[in-house]
Amino acid sequence: GIATVSSGGVVTGVSSGSVDITYTMSTGCKDTYSITVYAKPVISGTLSGIAGGSTVSLSATGTAATSNPWTSSNTAIATVSSTGVVTPLSSGTTTITFTNSNGCSSEATFTVSAAPSITSTTTEVCKNGSINLTATPTGGTWSVPSSAVGSINASTGVFTGSSAGNIVVTYSKGGASATTTITVHALPVYSTTAETDVCVDDAITLSATPAGGVWTIFSGSSSSSLSGSTLTGVSAGTTVVRYTDGNGCVVNQSITVNGLPAVSAGADQSICSGESVTLTASGAATLSWDNGIGATNPATVSPTSTTTYEVTGTDGNGCVNTDQVIVTVNDVPSISGATTVCADGTITLSADITGGTWDSDDDGIATVSSGGVVTGVSSGSVDITYTMSTGCKDT
Repeated sequence: GIATVSSGGVVTGVSSGSVDITYTMSTGCKDTYSITVYAKPVISGTLSGIAGGSTVSLSATGTAATSNPWTSSNTAIATVSSTGVVTPLSSGTTTITFTNSNGCSSEATFTVSAAPSITSTTTEVCKNGSINLTATPTGGTWSVPSSAVGSINASTGVFTGSSAGNIVVTYSKGGASATTTITVHALPVYSTTAETDVCVDDAITLSATPAGGVWTIFSGSSSSSLSGSTLTGVSAGTTVVRYTDGNGCVVNQSITVNGLPAVSAGADQSICSGESVTLTASGAATLSWDNGIGATNPATVSPTSTTTYEVTGTDGNGCVNTDQVIVTVNDVPSISGATTVCADGTITLSADITGGTWDSDDDGIATVSSGGVVTGVSSGSVDITYTMSTGCKDT
């Protein structure tokens, strides 16, 4: 239980204590030798570290040897002091040996992991945006010196930018650390001098800083169309445009597309030459007629020939629309011929325009045929009228 001995005299210690080893001849003669078996030391402590990180203190049972009780098989990977303090230097494994004052020793494998390394390739973010930083080995802690530029989740590595600038992010593991610089870009700004509303069929120029970005329609594409930085209103509604600068940072701007006023110049009209007509427009806050009429509304006009009148209306949003009314001027016929006729006699009247109809206002005095032949019936005065389909007539 303390030691065994082979036929060749090799004694193997089993446990601490004293044991007698006897050598006996075939004659029965023998000799006894007393052997002391010392306990083997046991190394304890954390058998791992991070290259360039914190030192690790090991301990062992028993009294240490007076000279070099602790040794490392590969001092390029880790060194060990006479008191068992291991200093990790580079990744790999080394054997740590402890020897006690009795000359007994034990070995333990010490593993050194590589120094922390930040593996993220993205080191830029927009204000209010986030990026997920990664590092090896995992399980470390993320930190920033202040929250002036951004903040970071200590365990997940998610960095969120709060204001433009640069900030150093540190990843720590086992007493070692790695750093990287994160750049937070300011968001672009829609120009204060650029318009934020447009009328249907009109166009505005979008503007933002810094220059050199790209405009796109984010929502409301049915209300407008976009070409470069020129936005044209298509139908009443709201369009949200997005500006993306060279850093990939964006700003959205809402553009109101105002519909056109429902301007009406009224129905087309027909008059006879020499007559006047009243034009009445509606549908906008401000109305103005062409043909020298101006802002008079209603307006009375006396055109000498068929004329198209256009009214321009402007609403409270500055949107402009037009409408037209056609005033048709019809010729007035002129009757010629005798003005007296005998009873039972006839005269023939004529008009300078064909296509009209003849009428007598008193058939008891005289009648008139469709061809303008007047037949006297009895003495008296009668009005004979020639009327065109336009309503223009002569008597």
